[in-house]
Amino acid sequence: MDAVEYLEQITRFSYLQRRLPHNISGLYTAIIASTGDRLHTLKPSRIDAIIAHPPSRSKWSADGHALILYAFARFRRTYLVINRLSGTLAQVYLEFGVLPVIQPVPTSYAVALKEYAPRIYNNLSRDGLLLYVAR
Repeated sequence: MDAVEYLEQITRFSYLQRRLPHNISGLYTAIIASTGDRLHTLKPSRIDAIIAHPPSRSKWSADGHALILYAFARFRRTYLVINRLSGTLAQVYLEFGVLPVIQPVPTSYAVALKEYAPRIYNNLSRDGLLLYVAR
């Protein structure tokens, strides 16, 4: 199993399969739809998967002011991943007033998340929402 397949399995929710949290707020629904559509239009290079997570324990039901995006990518410098996504995601911020926080993670770490980054693994398995997969 490759890294992207593993991420698809551990992520609880998926925008791609229209499996959204039952208690997701209207604001987050609009943000997820807009962000997901923009990412699929952009098709960012060297980025294998992007998984969204709410910024706090309030889960998807609150109207938050941020959205964490774990960008699983092949990169040498983290700023390259952030730079590739920032222009597209700036439009989401302007439209909704919600700041997407980009957290680059090397794709090669994906299958070892539970062991090396248990907090990220727990976030993705409990409340992660798969937004983008490079195919």
